[in-house]
Amino acid sequence: MDEESTYDTSMSRGGGHGPLVSPFESVDLIREMATFVVDDLRTVTTLSIVSRTCRSAILDSPEVWKSVCYYRWRRKWGFIQRWQTAEAEAATSTATAGATTAADGRWWRDRYHWQEIDGRRLYITGTELATLYFDFRFWLSQFWGQGFLLSSGLRYTASQNIHMSKRDGIHNNNNHNNNENEELVFFSWPGTEWGVLEGHPSGSDNLEWFLDEDGQNLQWGRIPTLWPKGTIHRLSTWGWEIRNPNVCLRAMDSQWITLPNGESHIDCVRNNDETLWEDYLSSLRRYPTDFGMPNQGIAFIEAPDSFWSFTANRQRFPRLGIDEIIEPLEEDEGMEE
Repeated sequence: MDEESTYDTSMSRGGGHGPLVSPFESVDLIREMATFVVDDLRTVTTLSIVSRTCRSAILDSPEVWKSVCYYRWRRKWGFIQRWQTAEAEAATSTATAGATTAADGRWWRDRYHWQEIDGRRLYITGTELATLYFDFRFWLSQFWGQGFLLSSGLRYTASQNIHMSKRDGIHNNNNHNNNENEELVFFSWPGTEWGVLEGHPSGSDNLEWFLDEDGQNLQWGRIPTLWPKGTIHRLSTWGWEIRNPNVCLRAMDSQWITLPNGESHIDCVRNNDETLWEDYLSSLRRYPTDFGMPNQGIAFIEAPDSFWSFTANRQRFPRLGIDEIIEPLEEDEGMEE
């Protein structure tokens, strides 16, 4: 057998420069493969227990943790803004701290865990509130339909231009008294934040909002007759919801766009019913209620369970019993146009 046909059983790598090691013994190979297969924390945990080398490669890999963040966040509300902010801050951190930080995965790993905690935060600040635009919807339609049905108002938006501009300082109502002879009555909320509410479907341009000190309750309207206070909720999507007995507002998934002239504006995306309101729209039920319509028989209210969480709604529309729930109507069936 000549020299050219001889088979080298030692298995070399890179043109004969040493033996070919197992992929699970090479940190670089593990990290490269992991970026294609790791898309959640469970996969990270599974691979990290394969070997000590896997654990070291994965838990300290910026590529792996960046990939985990991407696939986790892209399924959540606010993905675009969250991702762009993280990339910018990671680049700044690397430039400031040098090659040491760039060589390990601590920054992206810490960012992942921090974002998981922040995504469950139940309060909001006035500054954060002022960066959001809300889709405003009534719980119930404003008109009765066929079959004595008051259908859900969540099917249609009343306004997607709700914005809450923030104002500084303690609020008082000096600007609301136009009569010089009228006695001034001051309204102030020590320790709270407030501002101007824009885009309300009523068309009013002198509405204001007031955020409680705990960041979990918000009230808006025209002083001194504010609408019922709304409670602030964090959704499983990491989005924000504000609801009172009459209406429900959800923060739209949006991003900031920088124009060629340097100005920035909000560009709303991913805000169709299937993404922003799907959980409510898919859980609508018609409940028989003794609403007190004389000589009209039983009336029906179409609403999700959250509507009934308010005492005012349960008192206004006494339900006839949970066992009498009727499945929701097919689209447009039994409803007036």
